[in-house]
Amino acid sequence: MRRLPIALLAGLLLLAGCTPGTGDPVPTAVATADTTADVPAATTDAAGVRATGTPLTVGDLTLVLSPAPVDPTVDEEGATTVEVGGTVSAAPPEGDSAEPLGDGGVLLRDVAGVAVAGIDADGATSTVAADGLIVFTPTTELSTVTLTVATVAVRSATWADIDDEGGRSLAVVPSTWARGGGLAVDALLWAQLIAAQPEADSQTMHDQLTCHQIGAPDKESWNLEPWRPEVGLVQTLLARCNPE
Repeated sequence: MRRLPIALLAGLLLLAGCTPGTGDPVPTAVATADTTADVPAATTDAAGVRATGTPLTVGDLTLVLSPAPVDPTVDEEGATTVEVGGTVSAAPPEGDSAEPLGDGGVLLRDVAGVAVAGIDADGATSTVAADGLIVFTPTTELSTVTLTVATVAVRSATWADIDDEGGRSLAVVPSTWARGGGLAVDALLWAQLIAAQPEADSQTMHDQLTCHQIGAPDKESWNLEPWRPEVGLVQTLLARCNPE
């Protein structure tokens, strides 16, 4: 799965001596992308895709794709990866909305505005039409688009009191998909975390989460402390995700 374009941040981590897998560290700021109308003329509308396309069910979400996907693989939390040749049209459930992200990925929200799924798109850019139809366009001619659709980013988020470290700590266990990078990961991970634990909704917790995703993606849990000062993402990275 594709990683975030974070060469500058990775350089700062190396300068600070942060070794991946040993720090305490999600979601970086969600980038915006072209959001509307540049959908290829040959593409049908969302209703047409729902009527004639191939359903792909991931968790509680059914996404309809055209043309049909091939070679599906499913991980232990249900994240599903498929390949589709050429331009891909995807229709979310009626009433859901789609937000295209700067790396080709997409965040899906239900009718209530709750983030319900993330889509990583390797080898493609994404656009969203007025009726909600998502179009993934290959970045090179005749290339295959690889889509990974996931509805689970946070496996658990548990508070504990750690007196010898300064106070409360939130242990976040991400899904396998959420350890992979991508702006869809960023967006869904943060949305699910604050939905599960509203007290976590602060800038310092966001920066610590991002720092862990970048610097310690394979660590079993990412420990976030709300009492740590807000110093900005760069300084959080330099502090190995534990700003004082």
